[in-house]
Amino acid sequence: WAAHFNGTIWSAPEPIEDNNSGGDQTDVQAAMDASGNALAVWRRDRLDVVSILASRFDGTAWSAVEELDLGSATHVPQQPQIAIDASGNGMAVWSVFNGEPQRVNQRSEMHARHFTPASGWGAPERLDNGTTGDAVDPQVAFAPNGGALAVWRQSDGPISVLASPVFVWANEFR
Repeated sequence: WAAHFNGTIWSAPEPIEDNNSGGDQTDVQAAMDASGNALAVWRRDRLDVVSILASRFDGTAWSAVEELDLGSATHVPQQPQIAIDASGNGMAVWSVFNGEPQRVNQRSEMHARHFTPASGWGAPERLDNGTTGDAVDPQVAFAPNGGALAVWRQSDGPISVLASPVFVWANEFR
């Protein structure tokens, strides 16, 4: 559900997703630019699959819900975050758990998709380097020049190695 404040009053709450697909909607995040455009991302948990979903508010109405990442038993997206710049461009980031048993080959990757009002969501991109351990707890922000920065925690080895140190990693979108 969503409601927007126009500077004086709140709108009536309205559903962004009709939830005909079932499951629980969790980890909701939203960001808004100075013109009143907004992007929202969230995680939909169903028994068989977890997905990352998004919708755009154009100052009047919410767009149809789009699936940014469709999960599977071995691809479980989680922890979505969203940022928007002054021009209405957005960046969504999230981690993807590989579904392996914990302490065996368990790893999470960091993924992102860029949004522009003219063309919508771009293709998914992997942000981490793929050679270290678990990537979790993403955050994303835009700079005034339109670049974005994503940061996250990532271990320096597989989760099965208990002494693997954890560092803060970053990747920049230009």
